[in-house]
Amino acid sequence: MRDLKAIRSRESIVHVQEPSPSTEGRAQHPAGRRRWVGRVPVGIASAVLSVAMLGAAPAVAGPGAQAEPARKSEPLPAPPQVQALDFLLGSYKCVDTPSPGAQPAVVYVTTKRVLEGHYYESEVSIRPDVLLGRATMGWNPVEGKIVSFYVDNWGTTGTSVSPGLVDGHLVLTGSILQVISPSPTGSAPGVRLGIQDDYQPLGPGHFTNLQTITLPDGNTIQHSYDCNRR
Repeated sequence: MRDLKAIRSRESIVHVQEPSPSTEGRAQHPAGRRRWVGRVPVGIASAVLSVAMLGAAPAVAGPGAQAEPARKSEPLPAPPQVQALDFLLGSYKCVDTPSPGAQPAVVYVTTKRVLEGHYYESEVSIRPDVLLGRATMGWNPVEGKIVSFYVDNWGTTGTSVSPGLVDGHLVLTGSILQVISPSPTGSAPGVRLGIQDDYQPLGPGHFTNLQTITLPDGNTIQHSYDCNRR
């Protein structure tokens, strides 16, 4: 059960910078991209490049014209759906009360803003396994939901989603591919588990997380974390 406890503790912490679609596309299909570019006439390609450069370049004033002062661009503010999760920010000690027969855990988590507040990043340490994890969470404005991604030094990965803070609860639902026995060889056994984290802010520097793990046979294990700011 040690791995199970580790699982939820880590995924349970808030845990997202996502790769740029354009960069990702280039990395995955370099050959396809070269073939496509090769079929485009040079003149058309040059024209497209010129238009793109003109569109991005600032206008140049003629002789004697007064230069306008440079305008400082304002950063895009973080969406309210992310700001509503500020109760997770800071360093916390989370003490676990597990289901009968499950091993308890103590989780230490520090969460901070990244990318000008659009995402929250959490560093997670789980005892007694001394497991280290990292979770990233933010708002997907296209699909209208919170997305969370988790990884740790065992090799476990997980994703979950949530509609955001609703009626005082942040409920993240997803799955993790849990590594059972970590190995330095780069090959290890694992199991896919369902996971749900129900966060509830109780006051400044205090929140709880009721975590439910669904095993492959359909049985569930619950962990109740009481988290207080350190």
